This record gives sequence, structure tokens and C-alpha cells, in this order.
Amino acid sequence: MKYTISLVLCVAFTISCKAQIIPIENTNEYEDEYEFAEGTYFKDVNGKLANFYGHWKSIDAPDGKQLDVYISEYVETDIVGVIYDGIVLRYSLRDSSGDIIFSTVDLPEDSPYVSSGGAFLNNKETYSIYYQGEESSCGQNGYLSFAIRIDDVDKMGFGYSVKDERNIFNCPDGVDQVMPFGETIIMERQ
Repeated sequence: MKYTISLVLCVAFTISCKAQIIPIENTNEYEDEYEFAEGTYFKDVNGKLANFYGHWKSIDAPDGKQLDVYISEYVETDIVGVIYDGIVLRYSLRDSSGDIIFSTVDLPEDSPYVSSGGAFLNNKETYSIYYQGEESSCGQNGYLSFAIRIDDVDKMGFGYSVKDERNIFNCPDGVDQVMPFGETIIMERQ
């Protein structure tokens, strides 16, 4: 009897821990609910991430600013061997005179200012990725979120929400945000 129970538990454990391929847009459905076997792959099987790849330019950034966003492919393997497709996001932000406010375009992928990874939100259309600026410890951080327009795949909405994580002892008032926030910017594929 002990052998039968052990065999059933062993088979059930093996089935539930089998490596599998899961569409990347379904990542949130599994978060904190399951443990995955090494080799499980949250993969862009439906090409949703590939729709974002390339160079995007703002057509209506506030205060006459110009935002250029460069999105490319990223694959990450976590410490237990689960693989995730994601993106690398670099940007260049210019003021109304054309002077660069900040740019991550030439920074290496492992720079803290280059955003990588990310995940689809629950609507499975909007992608969100963590961002931090040079003054991240003083509140210059948050999430960049974007989605391709349904009626025009060469346009996307792009927004920034402030997370405002900061060291309250060294900078109690925070700093000015680099990324335009509080509204959605329309970006056009270049």
C-alpha cells in the first residue's frame, strides 16, 4: 500500500513539474501559483512581443520633448532554469531645443538605466517594464507601459507611471522626473 501511494505521488509530482511552453502573455495567470520545472519557457509563441521590436518616435510628447524608444528581443533564464522572453528598452529623450536630456541608447544591456524583462498586464495587450533614471534612489523610477494600437500597428500608446521608491533620508522631496508622465504619448514606428 505504501508503495502504491508513493508511486502515485511520484507520478503526480512528475506530471505537475514537467517543463512546458507557455505563451508569454499568460505569465500573470501563473504568477505565485505554481512552481515550474527547469526548462519551462514563457515564450512569445504568438508574436506579441515581436510587434514592439524596433525604433519608435513620439509624435505628441508634452512640452515639445522628443522621445525615441528602441525595443529589442531579450531572453532571461531565472535561477531555477525557467526561461522568459521579454524586451530590452533603450530610449533617448530630447528637450524642445533638441538637446539630449538623457539617453540609454549607447549603454550596455546590463546598465541599471537600460530596462529589460517586463511582462504583459492582465489585458494581455499592454506590456510593462521597470524603469529607473540616474536619480532612482530619489524617486526617479517607475513603470513604462505601452500597447500597439488596434487600428494601426505602426502606432503605440506609451505611458510612464511613477513608483517613487526613494531614500527618504537623503532626498525627502524626490527629484524631477525625466520621463514624461501623467499622460499617454502616441509613438510612431520608424
